[in-house]
Amino acid sequence: MELRQLRYFLKIAHSGTITQAAHQLNLAQPALSRSIQKLEDELNTKLFIRTEKGIKLTQSGQKLQSYAQQILAQVKDAQDAVSSVEKLQTGSVRIGLPAMLGSYFFPPFLMAFRERYPGLDIEIVDAGSVSIREMLEEGKLDLGIIVGEDAPSQLASELLIKEEMVCCMANDHPLTTQATISSEQFLQYEQIGFHAGYFQQRFIDEMSHHTLMAPNRIITTNLIPLIKSVVSHGFAISMLLSLVIQPEDAITTRSFNPREFLHLRLAWHPQRYLSQANQAFRQFLLEQLRGTSATL
Repeated sequence: MELRQLRYFLKIAHSGTITQAAHQLNLAQPALSRSIQKLEDELNTKLFIRTEKGIKLTQSGQKLQSYAQQILAQVKDAQDAVSSVEKLQTGSVRIGLPAMLGSYFFPPFLMAFRERYPGLDIEIVDAGSVSIREMLEEGKLDLGIIVGEDAPSQLASELLIKEEMVCCMANDHPLTTQATISSEQFLQYEQIGFHAGYFQQRFIDEMSHHTLMAPNRIITTNLIPLIKSVVSHGFAISMLLSLVIQPEDAITTRSFNPREFLHLRLAWHPQRYLSQANQAFRQFLLEQLRGTSATL
């Protein structure tokens, strides 16, 4: 069994078809099929079964998928550990960020980090808090920003910021006459917001549950400029982190009643190797946000 075969196997399992997997791997389909056939022969079992919609994993395939993910993650950890001998001259940071933080909170920290460590590359994965948590658990991310409630016991985490979620509306919207906004008031107006899995949607779902009112969602998008544009023109209202709204946005904000706060944590998997580059980024963020000096 070769690492290459495991990578091929996981790509097919993820894509659902050999044709698509071959395209993504830049391989000829017959070559990919032969590689998987060889792997099945070595294991003396079928890993995939064909269906009308493509292929799916057999029970043996599901078991191998779990082990293959762990094996490749450990190989990556070993590679990072060896390369870290060169300290911080080269390396990469992989971090998952929700859209609002990636666009409005993190840019200054990313630029400052690059100034301190110009040899390190940074890869940003834009995803919701739930997806980031899952990727951390599966070893697909090294670091991630998640909502405090999404921090399971198997992940290590540090509190970064506490930020208020506010109701956002056009400057001439009827709700601007209110000092604060209740859940009932928010839910009765048409809304634009993020897809499921993002922390904004969780707040709205909780409002809906407690008030027995269905959200009046007319547009779903992860594009913050689009959300702000729609809100500023009065077509819908939204819920955003207060740090997202800038003076030039022509948007009025109001606190909810009761006020809603988000506790955002920097998380990582304590049982997986964290490269020197990722350790440096973790310490840098904590240093900047806490106003303390950290040394590597």
